[in-house]
Amino acid sequence: MRAHEFITEHRLVFKKNANSGSISMKWRCESGPRKGRTMPDVSHCSAAPDIKKSAKMKQTRQRTKVAQARKTKKTKRVNPMTKTATRLNKQMRKGLKESVSQVTLNQIYQGDFPDDRGEQFWDYVRDNELDIPLTVETLSPHNLRVMLTSQYRVEHIDELYDMMDPEQESTVDHYIENGVDDQIIVISGGRIIDGNHRALAAVKNNKPIQAVNLDQLG
Repeated sequence: MRAHEFITEHRLVFKKNANSGSISMKWRCESGPRKGRTMPDVSHCSAAPDIKKSAKMKQTRQRTKVAQARKTKKTKRVNPMTKTATRLNKQMRKGLKESVSQVTLNQIYQGDFPDDRGEQFWDYVRDNELDIPLTVETLSPHNLRVMLTSQYRVEHIDELYDMMDPEQESTVDHYIENGVDDQIIVISGGRIIDGNHRALAAVKNNKPIQAVNLDQLG
């Protein structure tokens, strides 16, 4: 999926699964026919609603709204996983801070783009978008940890080392030793598109890192 296919006003949030009780990342629709609802895929936010199902759901909600409101209030107050998801969402909003500086992808890479056009980077970027100014954001170590563990489906950040070959480990160790203060990684849709090794090094050093979000390309 390319960056222009994302609807940038929607945002990723942590959500507890009502059946399994586990926490995963979902999309909170900020506009469209499903505004205010949480969806597993961002494309669902703008999809046409099923009129028959919507009408039936309205009747059900009208009939059970008092009981549902009481149940929701209790769940938010006492359920540990719900409380954890709420805390993580607050930390994520706090951890992602935008700066006022802007930079283009050509300025970041200076011609040293991923060589293989099959690289994930080129699935998100077109040649005519390389000179579009992008706002530089600062990602906190906490936000980076959340993105990496969610992206690679691991519980602890150190599990990523089990997925790397010796060359990749050496690359991470290089960034840990030399720092990432002058580095800018590339993200989109809550995922790290280019810069996973640098992001991991930043987490290990408990340091923030700068990033540009390809969702801005629209």
